[in-house]
Amino acid sequence: MAVSLTVQKNRTSNSLMDVDPALYSVSPGRDQSIPTTSKSVTFTIKPLTSPLTVQLSFTTSGTATSEYFILTIPAFVVRFASLYPITFGGPLYLYRGLETTFSVTVAIAPPTGAIAIGVDATAAGIALSTSSVQFDATTSTTLNFTAVANTLGSFTIPISTAVMGVIGFEKATRPAAWSVSVQEPYPLDLYNPPTFVYAFEANKIQLSVDFGTLGVGETITVTLTSNASDYLEVFPASLEVSTSTPIFQIYALEPVWANFNLTFTSSARRVVLSSRLISSGLVVYFRPLKKVTMVAPTIQTTTIGIDVSVSITVSEKPSPGSTLLAELQYGGSPSNIVIPPPTQWDSSATVLTRLLTFSGRSPTNLQVITVRLYNDPQYEIPSFSFNFMFEALLQMTVDMPLIVFLNQSSAFTLTLPSTVSLSTTIAVSPLNVLSFTPSSTLNMVLQNSATATMMPSQEREVTVSFALSADDAARVAVPASRKVKVASLNQVIVNAPSADIVVYIKSTIYVRTTVQLAIAPTSGSVVTVTPQLICPSGNIVTFTPSSVVFNGSVSPMVLTKTVDIRGVIASPACSLLYAVSGSGYTSSPQSFTVETRDLHKIQLINAPTRVFLGTANRVILNVSLDSTVRMPLTDSISITFASSSPCLTISPSALFWAAGNQEDLSKIAYVTATCIGTGLKITTSATANSIFTNLLPTTITLSALALQTVTVTESTTGSTDYFMFVGGAALDMDVVIPEALADDESLTVTASY
Repeated sequence: MAVSLTVQKNRTSNSLMDVDPALYSVSPGRDQSIPTTSKSVTFTIKPLTSPLTVQLSFTTSGTATSEYFILTIPAFVVRFASLYPITFGGPLYLYRGLETTFSVTVAIAPPTGAIAIGVDATAAGIALSTSSVQFDATTSTTLNFTAVANTLGSFTIPISTAVMGVIGFEKATRPAAWSVSVQEPYPLDLYNPPTFVYAFEANKIQLSVDFGTLGVGETITVTLTSNASDYLEVFPASLEVSTSTPIFQIYALEPVWANFNLTFTSSARRVVLSSRLISSGLVVYFRPLKKVTMVAPTIQTTTIGIDVSVSITVSEKPSPGSTLLAELQYGGSPSNIVIPPPTQWDSSATVLTRLLTFSGRSPTNLQVITVRLYNDPQYEIPSFSFNFMFEALLQMTVDMPLIVFLNQSSAFTLTLPSTVSLSTTIAVSPLNVLSFTPSSTLNMVLQNSATATMMPSQEREVTVSFALSADDAARVAVPASRKVKVASLNQVIVNAPSADIVVYIKSTIYVRTTVQLAIAPTSGSVVTVTPQLICPSGNIVTFTPSSVVFNGSVSPMVLTKTVDIRGVIASPACSLLYAVSGSGYTSSPQSFTVETRDLHKIQLINAPTRVFLGTANRVILNVSLDSTVRMPLTDSISITFASSSPCLTISPSALFWAAGNQEDLSKIAYVTATCIGTGLKITTSATANSIFTNLLPTTITLSALALQTVTVTESTTGSTDYFMFVGGAALDMDVVIPEALADDESLTVTASY
């Protein structure tokens, strides 16, 4: 008798169809004969696809069928399902000395029996917490091996599987072996700071963290720690990064030894602390700032043109790559002083003491001079300033005639505006033309004038020059040399302050000339001397008197008479002669020019009307002489400023143009506001020669204003506090100034983090 197996599946809800034999296998076959000895047969069916639900039914056939009472053989509904996988997982890279976890996962816990998974990692030099794990109905679906690799290299780890008393599971893990590469872990370390580190915020340093290269999706969070945290400012305290290098900014609040270390968490298994951080950490010494010593001049006053020095000594030279600069800053008008360029020290410096040498160009009142040190925050920068003033050179007035008579003594006088200790030596070229009484050396000790006479012995022109010596010689300007002509006794000589006469057009201003005879005319004789101007511009001056007369019949005879010259209209220089009529006398060998000028002006250029608080916002009072002024001046000018308001300071409070000195036409004073106020007054006063017209306003009115506010807000929300997200939208800022800037003003707004 034979038994046949039929495998079918639903075609419709009430009909079946045969299953394609390619979707399963039956052994030993679908048709089997029942042996007489065993009286049974076994069908083994193996699904070749899943999922699939089938119906198994059996039929009998053969001649022996009639011999048996055959009950109905039931049909069986069977579901073809996949075997449950056993999955082995772990990292492809192991790092020597670091603990790693491998996992084995089953789809479900076996309801009966057990599944044992074994790992043999001995050949790979990997120490396991256990060599095998076993799943049963009481375990979780994932069990772990803890492994520590000790040998570098590439290895394949075999995996054994034993399925005991349970069906429905695969007979081997996926995969059946695991390949790994064992490498050295990466040491997490801090980059070394500069060789020399100094305390305080200006010497902020950066400590960067070296963690190698992270993989995709890996992150690391590092936190900087220190034993000196109470003396340090650290920003930020910790950082989470994936690609960028963590950088900590640090400065010390005072000199201190600091030990830095790191704590970290990372999804990257390959990172460990470096041996240095494990053993000692990174030690940084925040050194005290280097010292600077400055010595002010031993005097507070000197004469213009004399060098004065400030001494600056550094305790040690700058670090490599750094340069320390020192310069002088002057609180008065810049044109009054000659400031040297900055001096500097760098790491190659061999001289630790430098001098800043300055001198005055123009007289000043007492002004503050400040030494500014900059460009190297490793130095302790002391506030250092001192008061200093420059005095004008004393101008010696030489009242010496331009022309003298042969063999007749002529007096001359040297005059100074104050008492001095001075010797003036007079030299003549050519020699032996003039002799001096009492001597060619005149001493002016504790007196302001000296008088002597000179006796010419030859009829020629000589040059008279002066040399100064003794205690106060440096305070006195050396007079310019003068040419003196020697005339014969029958000539009429004319003397004036200068051969080139300048007359300003003002009724009270005149230049006096003297007309002189050596020998009186004989009785009944008359000598007339008449000034004659040769000028294309016409009568640019008047002469008072128009001529002078020497009458031999008049007794007593006056041999010296004067002619005053007054200006009428401005004109360039014209020739002036003194014509002589009368027998026995000839004209003076001295010729003259006369130039007439309008009065010069003293004026304030662009007077300010407001000043904002603070030194940086000081405004300028620019006082200028007009461009027609010729230097050097014959008389000094001084301008003074004063304010009764406590909100205004003026520096300098006085401006000076010294006689005999080559001065700038314009000088400036600075006005600084220290508090707020309106209608604040500055008064001016001027002392000047009558050839100047003072156009300065007697009162300057200003407003002292508070600083204006620049607002910066985020463009979208107008907020001043804002959160940003890594990789998110950029932050746009709106910068608004309260009023438009003038043409000569600029403002820079810089964002800093």
